[in-house]
Amino acid sequence: MFNHRLIITPGAKYYMVGTTCNDIEGYYYNYGGTVSNTFNYWEPSFGVSFLATKDADLYFHYGRVYKVPNISAYYAVIGDTPTPGPMLVKPEYVDSIDAGIRYNFGAIKTSLAYFRRMFSNKFGYFYNDQTGQTFQYNVGSALYQGLTASVDGKLPYNMNAFINYSLTDAKYTSNFDAADGAAVSSGEYVGDVPMYNLNFGLGYHYAGFSARITDHVIGSQYINTNKGAPAGIALHPYNITNLNLGYVWRPDDMGVKKLTFDVYVDNLFNANYIPYEYLQLESAKDGGNFIAAQASAPAFVGASLAAKF
Repeated sequence: MFNHRLIITPGAKYYMVGTTCNDIEGYYYNYGGTVSNTFNYWEPSFGVSFLATKDADLYFHYGRVYKVPNISAYYAVIGDTPTPGPMLVKPEYVDSIDAGIRYNFGAIKTSLAYFRRMFSNKFGYFYNDQTGQTFQYNVGSALYQGLTASVDGKLPYNMNAFINYSLTDAKYTSNFDAADGAAVSSGEYVGDVPMYNLNFGLGYHYAGFSARITDHVIGSQYINTNKGAPAGIALHPYNITNLNLGYVWRPDDMGVKKLTFDVYVDNLFNANYIPYEYLQLESAKDGGNFIAAQASAPAFVGASLAAKF
């Protein structure tokens, strides 16, 4: 509308998803069995974009997305009795709102936005360290909201740069009991969600050669217990730097249109960090409470060669 300055986009998707778990008697199950479910749902969406000036674009978007229970939702209903019980975990769904502005200062592009994610029937997970099984269940509702900002553009001497930042506040909005019976209150932080992220990078391109270095800062995040409840402990922020070098060669007489060669280094400075932790409660296998952590990946060097004929 208004010579393409105002764009309104309504939408809807319909899904029918069938899931089946068929397990046989064995180490994990005293009895075998099969459980099936069929889920039907609509995902509505609505978007508005308004070009206020030739450089300023205002937008608003709403959408709902569903996620059906995964295989671990079935583990708790198969194996204890000759006939499996019903799988009672409900699909998780999220109502999302995004609103913001995109503004161009010549060759420099900027954006600022607010996001709001309203989770219902949110999934939680319980890990049994004796059997090695993970069980999925519903924990109620949660709200993720925050801000994102970005700037990217061209620089002199064939260079370009970008920086983006996001700030996230993720909290439960309902009371629930975790798998171990621990009471979780509305307002407590959701685990495994970084409170902020910062990414920035610098690139160079000339005559087929390219170089790019990027830095990624992952903010502090709260961890959960193995029963799916907030542990009240936060991971330290960490920082990763990556490097990519590339060259594109266009031979004229070899029957090849383009050869692309890339060398990349992940975690350039071999940073030592912990990307994930959980608090194991009253372990019958190892005794007492302890924190289980995932070690960081060391520096990694790789290369790739691609040809287009």
